[in-house]
Amino acid sequence: MFCIEAHFQDFGGVKHLAEVISSSRFACYCWGKISGRHELVRSEFAMACNARWVFGNTSIQMESGFGHGLPTYDWDGRPPELLTVRLTRKHPKPLKAKDRKPSPVTVKLCMEAAEEAINGKLHEPVKTVTEWMDGDCIHNYLVTAPVTRAISLVSNLCSVFGLENGVGSYEFLGEPSQLEGIQQSGHYRFTNFPPDCWSWNAQFKTPFALAAHSFLCPVPNVEGTRLPIAASVLDELGNRVAHCVIVKKYLAWKLGANEFSPRTAGNYLLISRQKAGCAMFVGFEQYADADPSAKQFTTVATPVVEQIGIKLKKVSNIRCAAPN
Repeated sequence: MFCIEAHFQDFGGVKHLAEVISSSRFACYCWGKISGRHELVRSEFAMACNARWVFGNTSIQMESGFGHGLPTYDWDGRPPELLTVRLTRKHPKPLKAKDRKPSPVTVKLCMEAAEEAINGKLHEPVKTVTEWMDGDCIHNYLVTAPVTRAISLVSNLCSVFGLENGVGSYEFLGEPSQLEGIQQSGHYRFTNFPPDCWSWNAQFKTPFALAAHSFLCPVPNVEGTRLPIAASVLDELGNRVAHCVIVKKYLAWKLGANEFSPRTAGNYLLISRQKAGCAMFVGFEQYADADPSAKQFTTVATPVVEQIGIKLKKVSNIRCAAPN
């Protein structure tokens, strides 16, 4: 199977593509005010993939599991089961001496909030990262948690630190009918994001997407036999789709009659729609010394692609969008 990523200017485009691709990884990007933790019990928060809540100089960020990385070999196609919850506390200048370093009390409170949420001990300690910005000191407290318990952890942090009357920005994942319910709920806005609570799809500036960040985590959503049908729908939508790619990773490249490369994360095929035509990227990775070399791959691949009028051109790095 392949992964199609698409970013839609309107919800009509989502519904049109959903007629040929069935997926629970359609996304909407929105924001809204939040008075307190009691609002987090609403059903849509179980669909949150990335989220950010701002309460003055304190914020909480829930970040998808892409940062934990996919396995080197033979990924099963399922999205990461862990994510990161980050409590951020900004200490404006002039700084007090105690604010120059992460607070041991805050670390302890974060740990207790997390262990209550997961109903057990943390496998990893609370991590701290300090940033300096224009003389202000910003301390980050990071906890890794199961996806299913993340909102409980956020709720606990709001309670422990008395966080109320803030604003939140969200990436919700679900089926089109679920996203339509979020749209119609009246709780959220899809435009004019606050400057301190930006859209999680700021790069493409669309309110809806399918399989965003696909190069980092290309969860399959379409059979190869249905690719032409899906591609024709995307062509029909035209400019209503701001960005579109097709990705397949963990390929086993055929290098000889009975020789195949291992299925590594760096073995991929990516087709990206451009302003004129499409661009195709092919990846090969020699992860271990015992794996086939890049030279073996190019020796085999070059004559194959030349048969269809394509020349291989080495690219040192493919830069792909990651969550903010």
